[in-house]
Amino acid sequence: MKAIGSSTTTPALAETARFWNGQFDTVATMWNRAANSLAVNRDVPIVDNARFFALLSASMADAVIAVWNAKNTYNTWRPITAIRVADDGNPATVQDAGWTPLLTTPAHQEYPSGHSGVSSAAVTVLAAFFGNDTTFRMTSDAIGGGGSSTYSSFSDAIEEVALARIAGGIHFRFACDAAVQMGEGIADETLVTHMLRLHGNH
Repeated sequence: MKAIGSSTTTPALAETARFWNGQFDTVATMWNRAANSLAVNRDVPIVDNARFFALLSASMADAVIAVWNAKNTYNTWRPITAIRVADDGNPATVQDAGWTPLLTTPAHQEYPSGHSGVSSAAVTVLAAFFGNDTTFRMTSDAIGGGGSSTYSSFSDAIEEVALARIAGGIHFRFACDAAVQMGEGIADETLVTHMLRLHGNH
């Protein structure tokens, strides 16, 4: 974490971190854009596409609520504080007052990762409709890392999201892993309880 997420990380990791850290884009904006590009070529009635977008948005919204509830419950420190202060009494941690993360640290708690949780909910819904091994394109307006990137599966994308938050120096691995599990579980529940058809498949 200390080496990967610092301002001196590798160019490839820095590019990944910045790509997923939009300037004005929210996480939901990025995933809705990707969903729209897939849905436009989906040969289904408009009501089916409406249901798809409703499930996608509901899953991401529920993930936001769950993640921020957990942040307020656990109230954990960010890497910048943990590394610079390192006064937890653990002899295995060494204080590094000069450590600087690649990205600006958000002004809220670290655990769990919001981006990872919301993105996980999004890819779970997308995979349910299009299949995990679907090639798709993501676009970003991030400063110094924007543009587009193509993925061959939704699982590849969510792995990169988690890595991006670590490489940005704003999250620990365990916070991203926990959030990915949260997002997946929330989306799975949404898919079986929300927007149900009244008359079978009709």
